[in-house]
Amino acid sequence: MDRITYAIFTDKIGYWGKINILLMSNQDQLGQK
Repeated sequence: MDRITYAIFTDKIGYWGKINILLMSNQDQLGQK
């Protein structure tokens, strides 16, 4: 059970991490304009 919840938790972290990176890159592009 712990391994499964850990896998799901890390998967969500990676998912939100990718979204945060995309948002940050978009903000950088808007800032350059």
